[in-house]
This record gives sequence, structure tokens and C-alpha cells, in this order.
Amino acid sequence: MRVCFTSHFLGAAENLLISEDGKTSWTQHVPDDAWVLDDEHIWPARDIATVAKLANVDLTFPDEPTSTVMHQVGAVATPWCSIIPRWKLLNMLRHLTRDVMSVLNTSDVGYYSNTYEPSRRLLSTLARCKIDLARLRAHVGVDGNQDVLETFLPDPTGFAKPITYDQFRTRTGRLVVANGPRILTLKRTHRDIMVSRWKGGKVVAFDYTSLEARIAAIEAGHDPSDDIYSDLSSRVLGGAPRSAAKLAVLATMFGAGGVMLDGSVEPGAESWMMAKIRDYFAVNEVTARLASELSEVGHICNKYGRRVQTSHQDNIIYSSYVQSSGVDVALNGFVTMCEELRRQALLSVPVFVLHDAMFVDMHPDEFMYIDGLCDVGSKVRGYTQRFPLKAKAVTE
Repeated sequence: MRVCFTSHFLGAAENLLISEDGKTSWTQHVPDDAWVLDDEHIWPARDIATVAKLANVDLTFPDEPTSTVMHQVGAVATPWCSIIPRWKLLNMLRHLTRDVMSVLNTSDVGYYSNTYEPSRRLLSTLARCKIDLARLRAHVGVDGNQDVLETFLPDPTGFAKPITYDQFRTRTGRLVVANGPRILTLKRTHRDIMVSRWKGGKVVAFDYTSLEARIAAIEAGHDPSDDIYSDLSSRVLGGAPRSAAKLAVLATMFGAGGVMLDGSVEPGAESWMMAKIRDYFAVNEVTARLASELSEVGHICNKYGRRVQTSHQDNIIYSSYVQSSGVDVALNGFVTMCEELRRQALLSVPVFVLHDAMFVDMHPDEFMYIDGLCDVGSKVRGYTQRFPLKAKAVTE
């Protein structure tokens, strides 16, 4: 494993390359097979800074005292390597190399390579979405929500700006829009502003069904049916309304208790339903395992190994695990679906990801592939159980 500190990161004229045996050399080019540390941008692959974030390790360089002195003397724009005394620089590089090697020997590297990096590549290569400006303006005039709608304003070619997602702003990895169209907070009734770039095409939403509830059920050893809530209603809750079963599951996921069921079931039935749901999902057993992990190493890991910082409160531990695992299940499935689009050499392109859903601009000659894409996406790495999707056209 070779490590490269870029010239921009070091403030030097060349890149510093460290070989597996610890030997160093200066080079003008970054080798394709090296793990790279750079503070100008996220490296396309083998990015050390991202792995450090996942491992919760600070790789700031130069160190804070040195940076403070450089700012005080007005030498911020001067290359660090030409200012810092040689002994000081070598000492700093030794410490940095030690920290980097420590990061690259953690399990976070496996999560980065197998899960994070493919999803990052998907999110950073989404196609721009075509926008119906007339519909957008009509919504602004009638429904408000102007600040969100304005982020979808098209350029002269009719397309919205590129979207950039942040996968670190939340504890669980749940997506946040850093720049571009705020798809995560766009009203469902406003989605008709998204139109196809193809004549006769459709923007289709591929949406995972009851994703977090399904993950929780699988974690407890079950293989849930496509309609998990109807299944729970008939098999676990004695024929209670499906809507009540769904509320009971959501209350379990987020620790809201039976208060969410008020008015939806017979008085006094709330506690019985909650107990049955907790038993079905093995909430106490799963939470105990996660709590033990948290006490031992200071964090929990989701299904794929992403570290999740959480409090010791039982319902927070449980919901954090389920939500973070859900993020990666969905992204893993979407990555597989996009690989299928490329494998089939289709013209259809993904344009947005909205948590459990991916919007794809489908070419009119490729509608027959929709069911196949749902099937491909239902088979998620790390699970033998299926994760069914529904496909629905947002606009014609």
C-alpha cells in the first residue's frame, strides 16, 4: 500500500510518496494505485481524508499551533515546506504518516471501498434534471415554498443545476443537499416540475417499500413479505388495521411509544400492540447487542460497518442502527441499478436520490426495463432477503 501526500496538501513543490517499506520520494505525478491525502478536493478513489472522517480521526496539517503562527505572521499563502524548519517538518510528517497508516489499518477502509466510494461515485455523477419552468412558476404563485422551488430554476437549456450531496452532515449518513436543487424538501405535489429530457419519456421514482421496517424485521431473523404491515396485522396483531400496524412499527423505530396509536385502536390496546411489535422485531435483544458494542468501542456500526456515534439511550441506539443501515441498503441497491443501466447500454439516466427513492429519466424506448430494474434493485449486497421497490412515473 502506497500513500501520497499531494503538493497542495503539504504546501510543497511536489507530491510526497511513501512506499510500503516506509521509503519516501518526491514525485510530480500521483500514482493511480496510491491512497491520497489532499485538502483541495475529494480524491476520486482511495481518498484518505474520507476514510479519516469515517474513522473520526483528525488529519489536520500543519498542526493548529503552526497554523496559528503562520496566520499571525501573514505567511498563509507561502508554501509550508519553505517556512517550517526542517526538523519540525520531518517530525510533523512522521506523526502524520503514523496517523494515516493507523487510519488505513481500520475496518473503515473496507466500508469506504465496498460501500461508501461506490455510492459517492453514483451521487457525484447524477445527470441534471430537466425542469418545466411554467409549472415551477405556477407552484410558486399558488403554493409558496418559494425558497425550495428556486433551487430548481433551470438554465437557458432547461436543466436544473447539478446537485451535490453531503454524506457526513448527519450521524447516520442520511443524505443532506449541500448545493443545488433541494430535492429532499421538495413537496410531493411539486414533483411534476421534473420532466423528461426525452420526447415521450418519463421521470420514474424507484422507491423501496417499508425499507427501515424491513431491515428491522430481517435483523430479528424474519423474511418479511412485500407488504410487511399487512403481514404484521394478520400474523402478529390479531387483525388490527394495517394503518395501526404501520403506526406501531414507526413508534417502535423512533421510540415514540403508544402515544402514536391514540385514536387508531381500541382504548387500552396500545401497550399490547407495542409489546407485540417490540417482541417481533426483537428490539430488546438487538438494542442490548448494540449497547454492548457502544460501551466497548465508543460507537456502533451499521450493517455495512459505518461508524455511528450515538447516545446511550436505548431507543436512539436502535433507531440509529436501523436508519444508518437503511441509508446504505438503498444506496447499494441504487448503485446496482445504475450498473445495470450501463451494462444494458441504456439511455435512461438517474437524476436525483431522495433517501429511499431514486428518480430516473427513462427513455420512451426503455420502459420495458422498469420491472427488471426493480428486480435488480431488490437484491442488495449483504442480504439474502429481497428489498422490493415500487416504480411510479412522476411526470409523463
